[in-house]
Amino acid sequence: HLMHSIAHSILKKDKTKKTEIHTGNWGCGNMRNNKELIYLSQIYVASILGIDQIIFHCIDQKLLNNAIEKWKAIPNNLSLIEAIELFIKYEYTWRD
Repeated sequence: HLMHSIAHSILKKDKTKKTEIHTGNWGCGNMRNNKELIYLSQIYVASILGIDQIIFHCIDQKLLNNAIEKWKAIPNNLSLIEAIELFIKYEYTWRD
């Protein structure tokens, strides 16, 4: 059940591609994942795959905005190892 959807064009645009990913709070229910970390990791993976747009459904807007701001501060062409190390530095915790 989608209460609402919010589209964010936060990735670099390549006019030759028209790929969208619809996503949301994966693992944030009973699995208790940190929503901001999930959003940030989804943005990172979409960027390395060359996705044009991510459409987030049923999200926490404040946490998504935080993830977007962190994403904007991340250097381009960050390797997977560098991304993991950076995410660890953010000291995300499991949701209570």
